[in-house]
Amino acid sequence: MHDLLHVFGFTPITRLGRLPRFRFVLAAVLVMLLLGGCDRGQVPIVPSGRGESLEAPSTDVPTVGELLPYTRFIGRDGEIVDLAASPDGKKSLLVFMRGFSGFVCPYCTAQTAELVRRLEEIHGTNTELHVVFPGPAETIPKFLEAVRAYMKNDTVATPSLSVLMDVDLKAVDALGIRQDLARPCTFVLDPDGKLVYKYVGASPSDRPSLDDVLRVLEARPG
Repeated sequence: MHDLLHVFGFTPITRLGRLPRFRFVLAAVLVMLLLGGCDRGQVPIVPSGRGESLEAPSTDVPTVGELLPYTRFIGRDGEIVDLAASPDGKKSLLVFMRGFSGFVCPYCTAQTAELVRRLEEIHGTNTELHVVFPGPAETIPKFLEAVRAYMKNDTVATPSLSVLMDVDLKAVDALGIRQDLARPCTFVLDPDGKLVYKYVGASPSDRPSLDDVLRVLEARPG
């Protein structure tokens, strides 16, 4: 720890008695940041149970039974993906990640890895999965690389994943889920594009249990 303090220009703890008060406080804050920083390793998803009833940051967040106010996204290959209605009668599972804010959120990585591992179960409910990663297009490869690194010890082949772009955050703003970049959100749409389930995370780690989402998908026709 002494070495770390020296790197940042601070005197070791044994000599803090000689420092002005403000430098002591600054050194203490640095130590707390070093010890309590964001863990970018493997992390658990923590459903709070509050996502469904969370007070929305904007009145634009749709309610169950409504159509989404924004449904057009850009796919990884530049194609337009419109979720207003499903031509083949499938449901849509639309999962918004937080986006890239200097690094890939470890909770987004863990959630995406779980979705990929259970993609066959999702498809088994006649549902298409779409993951939205808000922000510049050049951050998508960083996101996918983080997911691959997280899953490096998996023994099963990683299936392809539909990642949609919201480059200008138009969907994020239309849905009223802006916070830094975006709140983590999960939406289930019926084949007609109507919202049948939503979960708006109360914090970066607050994501719905995939088992709960699968139960919703299994109970809905489509």
